[in-house]
Amino acid sequence: MAIVEDEVRNESEEENEIGVILAEEEADVGDDPDDSEIESEEDEDEELILEKRVLRLESCIAKNPYNYDEHVELIQTLWGLSSLEPIPILSEWCSWALTVEPAEKAREQLDEVLRRAGADPFSGKIFWDAKLELEKTQLENLSEEDTEYKAQKERVLWCLEETVKRQHEFAVDFLHQISPFEDRLLTTEYAECDSNGILRVVYERASYECGACGAHVYRALATHVRTHSSRATYNRLLAALRRRVPTRALPWDLTMQQAEKEGESFEQIKTIFETALARGMESFSQSEELWLSYLEYLRRISDFNNEKDVDRLRRTFRLAWDTLAELVRVRGNVLAAPAHTDLEQEMLALFSSATSNSS
Repeated sequence: MAIVEDEVRNESEEENEIGVILAEEEADVGDDPDDSEIESEEDEDEELILEKRVLRLESCIAKNPYNYDEHVELIQTLWGLSSLEPIPILSEWCSWALTVEPAEKAREQLDEVLRRAGADPFSGKIFWDAKLELEKTQLENLSEEDTEYKAQKERVLWCLEETVKRQHEFAVDFLHQISPFEDRLLTTEYAECDSNGILRVVYERASYECGACGAHVYRALATHVRTHSSRATYNRLLAALRRRVPTRALPWDLTMQQAEKEGESFEQIKTIFETALARGMESFSQSEELWLSYLEYLRRISDFNNEKDVDRLRRTFRLAWDTLAELVRVRGNVLAAPAHTDLEQEMLALFSSATSNSS
């Protein structure tokens, strides 16, 4: 019996302790002022909180109007208070513009709408269609005798499409008319053609398509331009040739001849020749042609009674000989050896002619 009484006593004591702990926790919760404020704030209406915040921000802005963060916060708070639905301003504007009189003012209003939203991928087409309907309506109310008929017709898009269509048809008819002449040009001597534009196009095609075999094309074009055009045009052609084929001797040869014809000094022509050497020729035959052209020029301007001119001519002959011989040796071009032998004969003949003139 004593044992049973002890167990009952212990259980009752444990229950009393649990009850005391729960009572203390409830008292602690009720005594915390912060928790009560949080609960009360949560119970308040959200709109009332936003209104209080607006009043607080307005008072802060009135004291310090340069605090832009508070301005932004006030705008965001006011936006949270608003429950307005978005108004389709541009659509209403467009509808109102269609009812405006006269047509000039309506057109101005629609142009303003198109300026603001004409590029919009969703609503832009609606505004453009409205503008088209306005212009069509104005065109239907006019007759061909009215002074505004032509201008109004140009404003309508489908009229512009018809205009473009007529221009296209006219261009096709013109193409059919000139096609026989274009076909005849294929079998005509281009150098005798009167049109410099067509000749230039043909030259461009020939110079690209002929490749290494187009030297006669360049020379024929240069001869034609020199005969039928001004000196400035010929100089521009020579500059174009030097840009197109800088590794060939022909454009540099023609440039030196033109400079000599215009009375340029020896130093200027020598500069042209040195520029050509710096560019480098594409083959031994081109280098040979360039040197022979320069030697011919020196022979023409040399006074064989003047020892300095004769000495300059001899030194240039020796320099040409050594340079071309070195070119054959470095390139190891077996095919260039016969050409070098022919060059030797030409240079000897040229030098003999110069020596006989000096004697």
